[in-house]
Amino acid sequence: MNHKIRSFITKEWLFWLSLVLWIASSLLLHRFPHYSSDEYEVLFILFTLFIAIKGLENSGLLHFIAIKIEQGIYPAYALVIVTFLISFL
Repeated sequence: MNHKIRSFITKEWLFWLSLVLWIASSLLLHRFPHYSSDEYEVLFILFTLFIAIKGLENSGLLHFIAIKIEQGIYPAYALVIVTFLISFL
């Protein structure tokens, strides 16, 4: 059990560092930050984007696409075109 907790903390070190710094800054300023509904909307969109990307990564689709792009004649141009087309989504 202790190994699982230690493994989780080391894998998610950026989250824990952000949490500690958020708490420290709140204690130093003697107030908690206030967020607007627009900021919560952006956080929600980022959260769902991270979940979608992690799902694509776990499914192997991103690896498959990367291999196909690398095997092409002009991989740099293919990467730019794919990025351009995905930006419309």
